[in-house]
Amino acid sequence: MTDVKFAKVHYDKVKPCPLCGGYSKLETKSKTVINGEIKYTTYCRCCDCDCRGPRVLIGKDPTVARKLALERWNRRVTDED
Repeated sequence: MTDVKFAKVHYDKVKPCPLCGGYSKLETKSKTVINGEIKYTTYCRCCDCDCRGPRVLIGKDPTVARKLALERWNRRVTDED
């Protein structure tokens, strides 16, 4: 269920892994059943050490969930807000 078009557009926006510095990517695949309805989650994952960011449940608009997952993964303690 990975949205290839979305992944290509945001490829350069996924920061490296905060633990090992490895290549990271956005994934959408974890299937969950809630009240008899199949839902999917999205998250960022390091391809080297398998570190995973917070999972975000995809609702009616998957773009919002993917954006939130990217924001959570890319946030670093040293970021100024």
